[in-house]
Amino acid sequence: MLKKKLKIGLIGFGRFGKKYFNNLINSSYFEVEFILKKKQKKSNSPTKIFNDIKKINNIKIDGAIIASPSNTHYDLCRYFLSKNIPLILEKPAVNNFQELKKLLILKKNKIPVLVNHSDLYNPLFQDILRFKKKIGRIKFIKLNFGKFDYQYTVKKKVLPASDWLPHIFGTLTNFISKEFKVKIEYNKYKIPNNQAGIGMGIKNKYKLILG
Repeated sequence: MLKKKLKIGLIGFGRFGKKYFNNLINSSYFEVEFILKKKQKKSNSPTKIFNDIKKINNIKIDGAIIASPSNTHYDLCRYFLSKNIPLILEKPAVNNFQELKKLLILKKNKIPVLVNHSDLYNPLFQDILRFKKKIGRIKFIKLNFGKFDYQYTVKKKVLPASDWLPHIFGTLTNFISKEFKVKIEYNKYKIPNNQAGIGMGIKNKYKLILG
């Protein structure tokens, strides 16, 4: 059992950032040393809140959680890896393979970096992995992600593929030993005339290519 709580820096305070925060403050293992987010507002919370990464330079933490938009991940990861700080990183890790390769070069082997593919910790998925050898050769895999809702908007500028494909990759790599590619045949949302900016209908179609 830990003698003291681990001090965590939380980067991003959107939908998932708030979920992380609620779990951390209710844990006996962690304490949130600071929150780094885009807008700094006055709060009654004892947790320090910053909107500039320069202000956290001298704050000592045991680990950081990055839950900010994916286009900020590369620079943030470089910052914390340069300080040898372990990371939990929301998916997708980065926006392209070039950024990923650079981070892998920068990352030292002893610094833990976990990309949070939450479906891997689903008890049902864990059961499937437990009996993988008994299942034998898998001939067909069908993965359904996403739903029709108000999540995808023009303002947010997030298409379904960037939001859901990391989950698919995370699960597939536990079953497929070959290299694979995914061809996105279409990936868009519809905008009804009477509700401009709201993504009401989401279309996705992906083709998996092995080898």
